[in-house]
Amino acid sequence: MIVAIASGFLSGSTLMILPGYATDTFVLSVDVKKENQVLKHYEYHDSMNTWIELFLIFWMSVHSPVQVRAEIIDNMLLNFLHDLQRDKIVTIHS
Repeated sequence: MIVAIASGFLSGSTLMILPGYATDTFVLSVDVKKENQVLKHYEYHDSMNTWIELFLIFWMSVHSPVQVRAEIIDNMLLNFLHDLQRDKIVTIHS
């Protein structure tokens, strides 16, 4: 976090000519329970890197941080559903 603050300060003080960099880390932790007993614990980690620079503004519409964050959360949830099926806690009938 200190690196992100220093990077943002440096980037802001140069009017975003020098790039700023930050990493956002996401953790999804799920306990599957049946009658108050934990059957299985799942934990998923992912992260996204954000660069801020004056000349990168033109690419913001293509790689919006909000869109990337939603994709990361969707990916962690899909991995969780896959693991539920793999561990035979949930079965999907087709």
